[in-house]
Amino acid sequence: MKKIFVFIAALYITASAFGQAPASFKYQAVLRDARGNVRANTSTNIIISILSGSATGTTVYSETHSVKTDGYGLVNLEIGNGTATTGTMSAIDWSTGTFFVKTTVDGVDMGTDQLLSVPFAQYANRAANGISKADSAKLAGIAPGAEVNVNADWNALSGDAQILNKPTIPTLDGSETKVNSGTNVTVTGTGTSGNPYVINTTTHTLGEEYEGGIVFYVYDGGQHGLIAAKADLLGGQYSDDPYFYWFNVFEYCPEGCYYIYVSTGALGDGLGAGKMNTSLIVASQSISDITFGTYYDYTSTFPVQDFAAKACVVYSAIDANEITYGNWYLPSKYELNLLYLSQEKVATLNLSPEDYYWSSTEYNDQDAWYQDFSDGQQYYTLEGPSKSNGTALVRPIRAF
Repeated sequence: MKKIFVFIAALYITASAFGQAPASFKYQAVLRDARGNVRANTSTNIIISILSGSATGTTVYSETHSVKTDGYGLVNLEIGNGTATTGTMSAIDWSTGTFFVKTTVDGVDMGTDQLLSVPFAQYANRAANGISKADSAKLAGIAPGAEVNVNADWNALSGDAQILNKPTIPTLDGSETKVNSGTNVTVTGTGTSGNPYVINTTTHTLGEEYEGGIVFYVYDGGQHGLIAAKADLLGGQYSDDPYFYWFNVFEYCPEGCYYIYVSTGALGDGLGAGKMNTSLIVASQSISDITFGTYYDYTSTFPVQDFAAKACVVYSAIDANEITYGNWYLPSKYELNLLYLSQEKVATLNLSPEDYYWSSTEYNDQDAWYQDFSDGQQYYTLEGPSKSNGTALVRPIRAF
């Protein structure tokens, strides 16, 4: 049987009205003996322990008090101002859960009671989210709209001026808001919400007069294709002659000689190949020294005449807007067949259906491919023209 018992009269949780809240709270009790008599004017030793989580939980703080009761057996304590034996009062995190107060009087355990109300004077020093009261006061003191006055430094790597989690911004060169037009593409508008950019794609159709010629083949939905000159070229052997040699040769060879044939390397075929073929032929044949072979060496100088590839290179045409277009070439074997196939769809080409037309595709050092426009057959020789023996018609083309 206990010699004494403690009757808890009151537990006061108070906060100072001025300055920082004290690190303590008041505890008041009346001491009586086993018969219920008040222990008046008696010295006693009291241990106060604060336990976390349960009545048998971990002691997070304890302290001792040596006090004397008054004439009514009353003692007044300030928990937090005794002699600490375990932990510190200020280190208790009151936001972590429930807490209990255990009382020991003169070595006798008098029981444990739950703190049903957190000592707010202490809890106020640290908010539930872990922000200290001092930091909370700083945040509360920031005026509305103050963020626009923050003196931040984009390049700062430390300190209050540092900007954290900065986005990666690409390097700008001033062209990001520009939209440029291209071949067969036009751009209107200024790029504003009231006048946005509008991209318009120009398309072309078979038989259309365009850039000084007539469209005879299209692809990519009419954005690209091939244009043919409006007529066969003239000026083969004389000004109104429509027949050209493939090679740079004269009508005659000195008595007793024969031509020495050479390969120009113009073997390309397919869409666009005629342009490169034409360049190779002209580079190979634009010479003034023509060598003939006999039983002895014979070299003579002759002027360069208008052979098929050269005639296409020097050709130009002017459209309705008086723009002059060059860049014409002798079509490759493939492109020449596209021109042949277009006859039925594009009557304005005025091709000669009963004649031969040269391509720029070479077969070997003596022959080149040509096409019979009467039946569409392509030959490199069959009683027809060879590079330097026989002539054919020429129709320049260009790409767009």
